[in-house]
Amino acid sequence: MDTFKILKYIKKWGAGLLVAGWWYTYLLYQHLVMKVDTDRLFYGGLIAGTMGAVAFILLQQLCEKHIKKPKAFWCLDILQFIYCLPPVFSIIHYHLYGSPITYEEATALHNTNFREAAEWLMTYIGPLYLMMLITAMVIAILLIHKLRFHQLQCIEDNQQHPLSVLTRWGVLAVSLVACYGWTQTDFVAPYLKAVRYSIGLSQYYRNIEAKQDSIAISNADPVLQSPHTIIMVIGESATRDKMKVYTPDYRFDDTPWLSQQANNPDFIIFRNAYACQSLTQQVLECALTEKSAYHDRDFLDSMNIIDIARKKGYKTYWITNLGKNNNESSFFNVASRADTLLNTGKDDDHSMLGELAKVNPQENNLVILHGNGSHAAYKERYPREKAVFAEDTREAEYANSIRYTDEFLQAIYEYGRDRLNLQVMLYFSDHGEHMRTGHTPNDQNFVKVRIPMFLYLGNEYQKNNPTKAKILQDRVNSFFTNDMLYNTLSGIINAESNYYIPNEDLTNPAYNYTADDLWTFGNTIKVSEDTLLK
Repeated sequence: MDTFKILKYIKKWGAGLLVAGWWYTYLLYQHLVMKVDTDRLFYGGLIAGTMGAVAFILLQQLCEKHIKKPKAFWCLDILQFIYCLPPVFSIIHYHLYGSPITYEEATALHNTNFREAAEWLMTYIGPLYLMMLITAMVIAILLIHKLRFHQLQCIEDNQQHPLSVLTRWGVLAVSLVACYGWTQTDFVAPYLKAVRYSIGLSQYYRNIEAKQDSIAISNADPVLQSPHTIIMVIGESATRDKMKVYTPDYRFDDTPWLSQQANNPDFIIFRNAYACQSLTQQVLECALTEKSAYHDRDFLDSMNIIDIARKKGYKTYWITNLGKNNNESSFFNVASRADTLLNTGKDDDHSMLGELAKVNPQENNLVILHGNGSHAAYKERYPREKAVFAEDTREAEYANSIRYTDEFLQAIYEYGRDRLNLQVMLYFSDHGEHMRTGHTPNDQNFVKVRIPMFLYLGNEYQKNNPTKAKILQDRVNSFFTNDMLYNTLSGIINAESNYYIPNEDLTNPAYNYTADDLWTFGNTIKVSEDTLLK
């Protein structure tokens, strides 16, 4: 084959060869800049680039010889564009967080929705860079289309190309090999693992349904003789570092109500609570169930606090405003165990307050509320007229969101106290927040796991449960991770059972964890490594 023919084929197959060039360039970038030398990722990218190029060349030939329609070439262009996207996402992630994407982050990505994704892009990439990125992507797909023979009149070479002897089965085989390599690359592999995990979560409901009759409550003492309500509020992205009640010299007065309760003997504002992980799904599948860092329990077989409370005789409610955003998450499978599942579908957390009117004050109730809290973008978490701090900074927006949450907590407390005989109110955040990098676990910055947590105990509760109330009050400075909340809440409502671990319950004398014993960031680092403790 002479040089002219080689150049002719290179020109003809330019779009396909672009796949190899792009993936090879990314492998070099991965090695030199990202310092990633994992063999699996390297060979995955090598296969994706090599076999991907061959597959798209063969698919182009099939389109030329058999389909011969412009739409077919456009579909092939779009498919190739998608095939080349993972390195783009990986590079963006690396420059934001300094590491490749993790499985936990891929799980969060899989469970997000369009609104959350748009807010994340505007917060961490910004409108200017976002427009530049979109422009680059549009140019990329146009380049792919330009390199390919996209006009039927361009198909004028009827010679038998060397690769055309391959049958359609050969094209399929090559394409499957290319897809396999693609699925092993550093962005796609963890994402597909997250998808498989989400698909398997449907088994949770069936597993718990099968074992609910086996729950045996060992403590027969009622919390109260009269009807009462227990409320648990799950916060979002709140870090105690940027809350006035925890940091008195913080320049934003963002917790006026909670700061006032610091002098109320009925409130216990825990000073050393930590998140077990910095991502919502990983936290809540532990906080709401038996699963924790301190024993070997798989989520799919872990009992949850809702079924325990139901066995104790509580009517259970799960109230949220997250719409259908998290229906594929592990904690939604726990939420679906509630007697009543209420979803306002509105962005404003205060929309959940109206749902409390559906709670019957003549029954014993466990009410769990889960909202948006201070999830980025912070300025979307509160109405404009509720912006107390006018400074045009991300931190001021965050402080406004915390202050709006403070109002929300006050409203829940007052409604419960006045109308539902509220005897216990527990608030904790799923994880903290870093103003620049959010709450991804890559850098293991402890601001992402230092969380607020408080407990209100009504007078009747303290009178009927004096020992537990005293233990809880004495543990205001105890170190604690929120994956032990299932056992702690079980103890609070006198629902110790055959699915209960005493030394993970703050109300139990057996609890003796210190900062040296506790794990955070998914069992990878001890709480004692927090720089503020040194």
